Amino acid sequence: MRSRVSAKSFDSWLDRGDYSFADISIFRIIYALVTAAFMPSYSWIARFDDAFFRPPPGPFALLDSFPSALVLNALDGLIVVAVFFVLVGLFTRTSSIVLALLLLTGEGLAYSFGKIDHSILFVLAPIFMASAGWGNRFSLDAARKADKSTGKARQWILRTFALVVGVAFATGAVPKILGGWLDWSTQATYAYQIQRVLRGRSEWLATPLSTLDVPVVWEMLDWATIALELGLVLLVVTWPTWRFGLAMATFFHLGVLLSLNIDFWMNVVAYGAFVKWSAIPTPRIGSALARFSRRKKALICAAIVWVGIGAILSRGETPLTESFGWLVVVGGAALAGSYLVYSLVRFVRGDVTGELQRLTRRVGLGRRSNA
Repeated sequence: MRSRVSAKSFDSWLDRGDYSFADISIFRIIYALVTAAFMPSYSWIARFDDAFFRPPPGPFALLDSFPSALVLNALDGLIVVAVFFVLVGLFTRTSSIVLALLLLTGEGLAYSFGKIDHSILFVLAPIFMASAGWGNRFSLDAARKADKSTGKARQWILRTFALVVGVAFATGAVPKILGGWLDWSTQATYAYQIQRVLRGRSEWLATPLSTLDVPVVWEMLDWATIALELGLVLLVVTWPTWRFGLAMATFFHLGVLLSLNIDFWMNVVAYGAFVKWSAIPTPRIGSALARFSRRKKALICAAIVWVGIGAILSRGETPLTESFGWLVVVGGAALAGSYLVYSLVRFVRGDVTGELQRLTRRVGLGRRSNA
């Protein structure tokens, strides 16, 4: 009997949430536009000799060499087509899964030089979001089916994606712990800081920080990094705590950008899956769109499509390409800061207090007072 109650409570927790189809559909458009304009192509791999081929463990280890230039160019072309289908929301679930598999193939080949990048969350996002229903609004699929879905997205899919993000962070903490990051006699973050400056990456705060020889400060940063990477997965317990954790992760990426000149923009874009986009205050765009005729709505959709086509055609050639990662990380930090201020205001008004009371009743802490 107890196992049934536990299973029911677990299922209830998985399905609990406030993300709507509109939220994740807006994210679909943002994700597709970003991918169209700034996702690197993979045809450059053909310029390297097979002597550089050092694939990581996995399916790519079955290959003996890099694919031909024809195959890599075809891969780039298919990615462009898949991105366009995702942008307009046509056969959204299939095109999203195809896009993720194509990106996974390209990234796997790029990893075959011996360096593993931090792009997996960005690559996997379309699979989870397509299953959650990010094609149910603002898409050709919804128009073809006359779908008026205004309800909740599939919360358990989003919760699963959140767990994947949390576990991915936790796996980054384990080698740090084994490597001695918690040893007070060494400061790993300071070593990385000096290393980056010696390699010529002296922009932003890199040079001033490299002269800050205060061991206790750097050791605290070592511990804070591990605490964030290990603790993020624990914050999946509720959506408010998870959004708070992602805000902290975004600030962490901003710190890494300013100190080490490394932008984890792909991670920041992936965090956008958990933003309540429809709740962001706007000048009543939603109500204005509701009054638009079908023709005006079609013109707006056409404009978005043309922006997507322009992004695809200018792929890798825009002036923003070099600074795009910086813009994403800084913009993500600004959005995270706005969310924290908004949450603080709600807390002062008592909204969060009421939410905490409801949470304690859910986990059974309030039963004692009722006895």
